[in-house]
Amino acid sequence: MTTQLDDEDMSADGGIPRKPLLSVVLPNFNDAEYLNRSLSALAAQSYRPLEVIIVDDASTDNSVAIIDGFVAMHSHFRVIQNKENLGCLRSCRRGHCEARGAYLYTAAADDHVLPDFFNQAMAMAMTYPDAAILCGKMVVEDISGVRLQVNAVEKWQEPCYANPEKALREFFDMEDALHSLTSSTIYKRKCWEEIGGFQECLGFYADTFMIHALSLQYGMCYIPEECSVFTIRPGGLSQSALNQPKALFDTGAGVTILMENDVFRAILPAAYHRSWRERYRERIIRHLSQRLKAQFRSIQRTYFNDIAENTVLTKCMRLGILAMRSLVFRLMPHVYRHLISQMKTCFVRTIFREEMPDFTRTAGPGAQEFEIEAL
Repeated sequence: MTTQLDDEDMSADGGIPRKPLLSVVLPNFNDAEYLNRSLSALAAQSYRPLEVIIVDDASTDNSVAIIDGFVAMHSHFRVIQNKENLGCLRSCRRGHCEARGAYLYTAAADDHVLPDFFNQAMAMAMTYPDAAILCGKMVVEDISGVRLQVNAVEKWQEPCYANPEKALREFFDMEDALHSLTSSTIYKRKCWEEIGGFQECLGFYADTFMIHALSLQYGMCYIPEECSVFTIRPGGLSQSALNQPKALFDTGAGVTILMENDVFRAILPAAYHRSWRERYRERIIRHLSQRLKAQFRSIQRTYFNDIAENTVLTKCMRLGILAMRSLVFRLMPHVYRHLISQMKTCFVRTIFREEMPDFTRTAGPGAQEFEIEAL
């Protein structure tokens, strides 16, 4: 692993402390259409990072040509080319091992940072050197650039440092389990390495889990301003996982196992563990329910588009369904409740089934292997 440059004691001319050194790692695989925007945004930061390391994961499009153009124009840009496709998280790990800064930012080819993010974050790092996480608001857009939402910490309207207790009470316990500020987050490298970096077995949730773990161990800084733009696109890591129920199930089981191992048991409170499980279950059930509704509406449009909304047939069908449901409920309420209970139980067991697929993964220091058995 590359030796970290110790910049905390460095001073600029005149004895004015310098801002800490920041390394940026950007993994890329066949994202040539987004690279110009993401790399231009990194080059235009008001605070220049020590280095921008682009890890190309054996792309087959013209990504490398675009990257080479930026490397030629910017002395702090450099590229690492994988001989074979390693995947996003393993490419990130390779870049992190090459990084030399005291802080790490993991960029994405399809996202982009806003101009003053690094400057504000490094200023917070100087003021609160113990914080392991520096983050801010994250704008969420679709691939056409339409703004969908802004992820933020609602209770924090001013720049602040939150110790672990405050982070748990006012952020993690208040938000959706999938709520994240990942593209607007910088990690303190020393703390990052102490707990083993991204846990690759968690896939799309690896960065969110790292934010929680580091914040609940060392505390976090928050900037109540828009710091980055996260792009939702069908082929992205997060969206691919959200469209695969098995990936969601395995992630939930993986987080549960990690919370119980020696490294993370000491970091994550038992109350947080229980709270997270409940919130994750609720969020995944809601997400899958929304998907089922969307699929049903799609089928309805496909096969019944010739039946107008106000036709007698449609109204009769709806009245018939309502009448049958009402009749069953009134005449056999115990049967009705039993059926609903069985449906809910079956659904939850399907999502959080007792027998999970086995796999091994090095989790944190000590290279411990574990098997996912149950939630």
